[in-house]
Amino acid sequence: MAPISIRLLACLVLCGVLMLWMVLNAHAQGAGSGNQSDDKPIAACPLTTPAYTAALAAEELDAVAGHKVRAHMTLDPATPPMGFYVTTLVDVLDAPEGAGLDVLPGFPDIALTPSIAGEYRVEVRINLIAKSSCGGVKAAQIGSGTLTLHVGEAE
Repeated sequence: MAPISIRLLACLVLCGVLMLWMVLNAHAQGAGSGNQSDDKPIAACPLTTPAYTAALAAEELDAVAGHKVRAHMTLDPATPPMGFYVTTLVDVLDAPEGAGLDVLPGFPDIALTPSIAGEYRVEVRINLIAKSSCGGVKAAQIGSGTLTLHVGEAE
């Protein structure tokens, strides 16, 4: 086995010490300080921006099977800050047996096309995102709501 150089050994030790310091520091700022519960991860690169909120414009909509309906959302203030974008996530909570619901998420409207008549419930989460200097994206949920679609038969 080849001997390890002094520089390589020093580098490995320094990296280990640095990693240990990061873990201990994160613990002290998070769960150990009482400011954050044990079940919440510590954000390495939190989103920092002025307060924005978003909401569904209506909690109930009427629709027709096989036809697109748009669910509108509002943002306050009305324009996101430069370099930030608004995204939506939609989860189907309830739908008629055998039904399909085509969802095209977007902002300020989500397009929903129910396949058959009945009542559908979806959860909508609205997020503000920005490119991060950490090599990814930063995101913060700025609104959520439940939307009920009352879908009638197509004529």
